[in-house]
Amino acid sequence: MFAEPRFKINDAIMGYPFDATPVKTPLVGQVLRKCALFVSGFFVYLVPMRVFYAIAVPDDVKTRLAAAAQRLAPAAVDVAWCTRDQYHLTLAFLGEVAPAILPHVTVAVERVCAATSPFACRAFGFGFFGNRRNPKTLWAGVDPTSEMEALHEALWGALKKFGFPNKEADFRPHITLGRCRENARNQAVTQAMDDDEDAAFGEWSVRRVTLYESRPTPRGTAYRTLAGIDLGVRN
Repeated sequence: MFAEPRFKINDAIMGYPFDATPVKTPLVGQVLRKCALFVSGFFVYLVPMRVFYAIAVPDDVKTRLAAAAQRLAPAAVDVAWCTRDQYHLTLAFLGEVAPAILPHVTVAVERVCAATSPFACRAFGFGFFGNRRNPKTLWAGVDPTSEMEALHEALWGALKKFGFPNKEADFRPHITLGRCRENARNQAVTQAMDDDEDAAFGEWSVRRVTLYESRPTPRGTAYRTLAGIDLGVRN
């Protein structure tokens, strides 16, 4: 069922011997080393990690997104605005994952990305999840191109083989700008978004998919890059 990277899992410690045969690709080795600790000659896997695959947002687009959030903020009530470092476009959210399985998943995702050519991405306009009076999430829109939808579908086709469920019925590509506190009335901010409907944040070429870990911190959620998987590159 799973791809077979060239290392042996030591079931007793959920790790692998340091002197084992090298892993299948450098990228898998990179993921392993960020998900494990080296202890007494072994890499030992840590507790489950909250991970997702996403498209990174370039700095110039982040600048325009941050400026848009600042324009909307005066009309908003009880909104936790994302920082520049938190902007991304989620393709597949896996949730809590045992690090031991990530190398296998990485091999499968590498195959999907290798078969996908780079494509253009455009961010523009606003939207929200929830209702106009009590929105839950405020976001910037992203053009749902056929290339992006095909990548999304292929990723989930690979991920479902590992038992990961796609809990979203429809893929609505977006970049989250802020999250509203429950029951906060924010009809004014949704109206401000409507009034700024021609907002454009820029275009860029998507050349890789990034695996992120999501970690809660006292200052909010922090995203750590575990790996970048290039599109259209066959090992």
